[in-house]
Amino acid sequence: MFAIHSSAFLKSIGEDKKLKSILKLLLQKEAVLFQSINFLKGSEQKTHSDSIHMSSFPLGNLVAIWVALEDIDETNG
Repeated sequence: MFAIHSSAFLKSIGEDKKLKSILKLLLQKEAVLFQSINFLKGSEQKTHSDSIHMSSFPLGNLVAIWVALEDIDETNG
């Protein structure tokens, strides 16, 4: 289960009106929140592509957004 289905706080981030309006402007269509990946502990990720784990229709209609849920600075993020 994705955390957006059990956490109102996390779901509210993905449904933020300002964020959705920016995405609509960029994509020229409504964005739909369908999945979340959440780490309970800090997690460094190497350069990667999310498209290998999920796909969209039409192909190429996927946008990933990273939101820090903890304080970050030049030493940790």
